[in-house]
Amino acid sequence: MNQQSEQTSSKWKNYITFTALAFAVAWAIFFPLITSFDNDLQIMFDAANGDLSRYYYTPWGLHFYAVLDLLPYNVGFIIVNLINVGGLYYSAKTFHGNTVALLTSYALLFSLFYGQIDGMWAGALVLMYVGIKRENTGLAVFGWLIALVKYYIGFPLGIGLLWCFAGRKQTTHIVGATGIMLLISFVIYGPYPIEILDRAAQTPLLDSFAIDLWQYTGPLILLLWLPVLLTKKRDYRLFVATWALTTPYLQVHGLTHLLVVLSGPVAWTNHIGYVIGFGKQLVVLQGTALIVYIVCVYQLYWGARTTNISNDKPITAPEL
Repeated sequence: MNQQSEQTSSKWKNYITFTALAFAVAWAIFFPLITSFDNDLQIMFDAANGDLSRYYYTPWGLHFYAVLDLLPYNVGFIIVNLINVGGLYYSAKTFHGNTVALLTSYALLFSLFYGQIDGMWAGALVLMYVGIKRENTGLAVFGWLIALVKYYIGFPLGIGLLWCFAGRKQTTHIVGATGIMLLISFVIYGPYPIEILDRAAQTPLLDSFAIDLWQYTGPLILLLWLPVLLTKKRDYRLFVATWALTTPYLQVHGLTHLLVVLSGPVAWTNHIGYVIGFGKQLVVLQGTALIVYIVCVYQLYWGARTTNISNDKPITAPEL
């Protein structure tokens, strides 16, 4: 009887997950058919055609958009959204996240509507993680280079993966190989970091949907990193939550990178965005990251006797 109940429960979980995935895929296809304004994806296509005035990321990311730009706009938009859904779903499965909450989250639908592609960076970080676990430096570097296209996501979260899951020797190999590839990129693309800074100075970044706490506290918020750096127990979920709380100019869709590592009910708090609507009041969504941060810090410093924390698993904190 117990086994039958477990089978029934598993069947319902699979059904609910499939429904959530179908929901996300439907919006991935529908949004490109109704979105007609100059969204973020159009900025990427413009950059691929030479207008870099609003492009602030690494130049090798433009090759992907240049290929998509050969297709009709709506087709390219749908492909981007499907990659977004697939990459985030794959990432959540890898890191034992709450896939149903993620696939129905406000952050994901926001991302789909505006043509963002955080699923690609999330999927790239999974490749890096798999490379670390399999001790495959090439795969880890390849994944990290893709994630580094959006460097304020790829760089810190890549460091987090190395911090939590790689040994010192492996970290040296991955960082060294990635550094060599970045030096080669300077030869190919020129001094693009300086060019990005110049463009940012000439065309200020729009912060209409910025939910970062930096805009209110300034660099003082960086003090939240102290518990992460001062403990020998390394927890990737805490690392990601701290990143989400301390990153300047974090947009709503950036929270998808936190949601992929949340395995419990806290992930559902992101749905409050549907009630609040648009605008900077969405900073309340950072409450999700704050809850994760508080629980993980408590477990690391005061719950050690009751919590088995091990880097053998992708996520080391208890369910949230």
